[in-house]
Amino acid sequence: MGWIRAEDDFYDNDKMLAAGSIGRDLYWHGLGWCNRNLTDGLIPKQRALLMVDFTDAAAVDGTRVVKGQACAPLAVKRLLGAALWHEDGHDCPTCRQPGPNHYIVHDFLEFQFSRATQLKKREEAKERMSAARGARSQNVRANIEEGSTEVRLTPSPSPNPLVKKAGGHVTEVSETAPPICSKHGETNADTPCRTCMKRREWAEAQANALERDQLEHRRRLKELRDNCPQCAGTNLVEVHEGLVVKCEHHQAVSHA
Repeated sequence: MGWIRAEDDFYDNDKMLAAGSIGRDLYWHGLGWCNRNLTDGLIPKQRALLMVDFTDAAAVDGTRVVKGQACAPLAVKRLLGAALWHEDGHDCPTCRQPGPNHYIVHDFLEFQFSRATQLKKREEAKERMSAARGARSQNVRANIEEGSTEVRLTPSPSPNPLVKKAGGHVTEVSETAPPICSKHGETNADTPCRTCMKRREWAEAQANALERDQLEHRRRLKELRDNCPQCAGTNLVEVHEGLVVKCEHHQAVSHA
């Protein structure tokens, strides 16, 4: 998830006042879209008309009232008129020409990170994560060589009595021994034999139990991640300056 940067007094800006409520709505949607898609401020003209749902909107344009999605072209018109967006042929000395099929957000790169900068930041974050994982792996190997072990149990017990887990992993899926046919052994033969039928039913129950437990385990992990006070759902936490590692959600687990 990325972020856009803005001053907290933007509502006092004359250009924002000129854009009106529908113009401001489209402007902020446009900023987010450009930042997320790394376009350096370029917005396709057709995309601009669909970027905001104006179903419940209404605005006055001269002597007429515009309602619904018809507000989209009016919002574009207001942004162009307020010089918050430019179209091809504009005379702004600080913004490049967007071409005939795009608009460009005025001074986008003055306040937002460029595509090149964001890609570089992502690559640096990957490198830091890789380095952190490598260091953690080395620590684990060192502990093993020294005879030190650490066991982490799953934060919540399995709701299924057929499934046993340790360290967040399924270790056993049977509570009782499966029925074994004295005639056909442990095979799950497709025969009318009553014991074999019970064996197939047992195997099916085991598979269903395992699937339900795995779904519950994934749901629980997602809940822990989303409510984790350390990473706030990002799954990453900075342990030292510039060193980012995968969050283990320990605080979330301890309070669960």
